[in-house]
Amino acid sequence: FLLLKRGNLRLLAGQLLEAKGDFEKVLELGKNHPDAFYGLIKIHECFQDWERSLSFCQTILNEYPENAFAVLHAGWACFQMKRFDEALKCYSHKDHSSRREMILGRGWTLIRLKDLAGARQAFEEITTLNPLDQEGLGGIKEVERLKLNEHLEAIPFIGETNVKQALDLLPKLREQGRITEAWQLSDTLLSLEPLNPIAISERAL
Repeated sequence: FLLLKRGNLRLLAGQLLEAKGDFEKVLELGKNHPDAFYGLIKIHECFQDWERSLSFCQTILNEYPENAFAVLHAGWACFQMKRFDEALKCYSHKDHSSRREMILGRGWTLIRLKDLAGARQAFEEITTLNPLDQEGLGGIKEVERLKLNEHLEAIPFIGETNVKQALDLLPKLREQGRITEAWQLSDTLLSLEPLNPIAISERAL
């Protein structure tokens, strides 16, 4: 008990190697206490040793399959190792999928899997409960940015047939702070239609 307390205090103080020694000592004593594994998982995450972190998570899950901490951090380790299908499985755990941190993990994992509609739905679950949740709003903004990039890639050359599509993109670029791109797009549009009121207005804004 005292080793666990000291390990956690050292962890809070940033003394990672000393804390690691305390948690390992607990395990050496034959005490497979979950708190020792929790501490080691946090430490190896700081070291970005994702394989080791995941192995500790799996040790916990072998004995406690529903352990929320281990499920969450296993998802994070898989995400960092770009094993996105495994991360999604963790973040979609039947008993914990409605927790905010699980939904966030699911949203960002779905972005990596290029499921923008699913990612947006996940982030909106969070903002429905708290419209001011900055991480949820940040996720939605990233989805919109990626969707906008898809639209931009779909307009490699702006001609008479896709002027309207390009005009629709102008305010979106401006709202996202992508001013240089908005300026360049307005240049192209005005070269085609010098008096186009939307392009002129957006350029002024």
